[in-house]
Amino acid sequence: MRSGFNVAAAEDTIDLARAPAFALGALKVNPPTLEVANGDRRDTLEPRIMQVLVALAFRRGEVVSREDLITQCWDGRSVGDDAINRCIGRLRRLAEAEGGFIIETIPRVGYRLKEVGAPDAITVAAKPEPNPLPPKPAAKKRWWQNWWALSLAVLVIVAVTSANLWLSHPEPLDRVAVLPLQPLGGGDNARVFGTAVAEQIVGVLNENQVQAVAQSEIANLRGPGRDDAARKLGADFILDGTVQHTRQGLRVVVHLDRASSHATLWTATFEPAETSSDPAGLQSQVAARVVDVIKAALQAAVLRDDGAVAAFIKAKEYGREGGRTATSLRRDQMRIVVAHAPDFSLGRSGLAWSSAALIQFSPPTEITGLRSDAEREAKKALEFDPHNGEAYLALAALAPPRDYAEQERQLRKGLEVQPDEPTLNSSLAALLQDVGRNAEALPLYERAALLDPLSPRKNAGYAAALLISGNIAQARQTIQHAAKLWPDNPSVWGARVGIAVVDDPAEARKLLAEGPHVAPQLEPDFYAAAEAAIDAVAHKTPQSRAVARERLLAAVAQKHFDDKTTIELLTYFGDVDTAFAVADQSYRADRLAGRYSRPDMAVLLRSTTAALRRDPRFLPLAERLGLVTYWKNNTAPDFCKTEAVAPCPDLKRGGR
Repeated sequence: MRSGFNVAAAEDTIDLARAPAFALGALKVNPPTLEVANGDRRDTLEPRIMQVLVALAFRRGEVVSREDLITQCWDGRSVGDDAINRCIGRLRRLAEAEGGFIIETIPRVGYRLKEVGAPDAITVAAKPEPNPLPPKPAAKKRWWQNWWALSLAVLVIVAVTSANLWLSHPEPLDRVAVLPLQPLGGGDNARVFGTAVAEQIVGVLNENQVQAVAQSEIANLRGPGRDDAARKLGADFILDGTVQHTRQGLRVVVHLDRASSHATLWTATFEPAETSSDPAGLQSQVAARVVDVIKAALQAAVLRDDGAVAAFIKAKEYGREGGRTATSLRRDQMRIVVAHAPDFSLGRSGLAWSSAALIQFSPPTEITGLRSDAEREAKKALEFDPHNGEAYLALAALAPPRDYAEQERQLRKGLEVQPDEPTLNSSLAALLQDVGRNAEALPLYERAALLDPLSPRKNAGYAAALLISGNIAQARQTIQHAAKLWPDNPSVWGARVGIAVVDDPAEARKLLAEGPHVAPQLEPDFYAAAEAAIDAVAHKTPQSRAVARERLLAAVAQKHFDDKTTIELLTYFGDVDTAFAVADQSYRADRLAGRYSRPDMAVLLRSTTAALRRDPRFLPLAERLGLVTYWKNNTAPDFCKTEAVAPCPDLKRGGR
């Protein structure tokens, strides 16, 4: 029997701020705060996962179709199965841990939440009125006035240089055995941690549709017969390790072994001085890295050569780091993979994408060779597997830097053959932001983060996109979750700074003080300029803004502060002339002609820089960047729908 719990009609998006608290067995659920509690135990869910829980709980006992979930939780946007599966997997873990309810899958239909022990009579909070669409928050105008602060985050959110593709495993050994980490030297803390981290790894694998050997079946997976026992359970990969309690904290060593060859493919050590001092944070860090490695191993499981599999795993890890050195090392590892397995499509596409990504870091004498290598390897990858979306990432990167239509075409071709490839989604989102289509970029950023939840860049990029859209609460929730997994990641740190500046400058200053540890490559005048900018926005005095302007220009002149961020800040301070002077230097014709990657133009097309677009100097700048040609022949930017600026009438006639 349906309860009186009514959050929204099936065709409405669930508004968590207005959803009432309710109970599932002993579990108390409070949607507005994203909290679930059972006595003294509390947990915080991601907003999307809480929306799915509310949707299922509202119609508990009934089947909720996937289409209804998409409508109520994703606002009807196009999302893949992985996004829904991830939310359902997280809720099932919650149900297993707390009891009181289960979630059933109804094949080819949807899901049904059933409360254990109370199938007919359910007590919930009083029935509220059906939710309207969420109203615009009263403080939004003030937020948009301070919206430039996002640039402090975007400063270190860089283009993702790796893809996380999936191949279906052609052999029956498609499971992974995750053993509890063995405590060294005894102690309950080490033993509990070793068991907990194994359970978290299994849970995340399940959310990513990777089958793990049940914990009840791993009793025989130690000792001389371990590998044979694992293979009988359908697992060729075994994750094992140790945990030791030291004076500095917990020291964790993990390794991934292959049962069929008795070889160790990968090992990693988490030292106390380099990881989170919080056991829960360390647990998440270990789980995040291990799951990445297991996923890479499964992608390469078709390869019988252990050296090729190990090289593929290393390449994927370098891809997570980004930057010139890591990209070069990733290319070297992919070369090893291709040498051992010439017909392995993911090896070819990984080599193509690495070569294409390396172009932006290389001298002109090396560009021709890199382009030739990338194009050749991408075509070979598609010959071996036409559904390999990573190959299209490389082809998009090889398109002329200001031919945005061709870049978009290649990325969309990739999404046609592999719609659930996360980096294709985030790359298209970044392109759309660069051409002023921010509204279309946000759902792609969200999709990328859902498909690749263990990527710090994708989580930081999604948080930044949420901030741009004005959804501060969800941006904060997203970046706080990311900070637990990657407390020292520069992309995550930068996004945290930008989000904190919006409504808590004191917190932003505190985070800025951590910068030398997280991002040691940044120069002292970067921090001086950033602190001055925060003070200028907080105090809004002519003197504070003058100091900020002086320090920003000095840091930009030394290339120690991002010129795009400076353009946005100067516009916010009302100094449009100086903003255009910086833009003219940043987007000089000779600089654009010498570029081998797409220029970063998103700052020119945000709501905070509307004053630039009202100036007659904007249109020639946009033409120089190739934006006007793109807008006329493709799609007009978002600002044409909201601003009365000079170029928009012409753009609307040409674009959609």
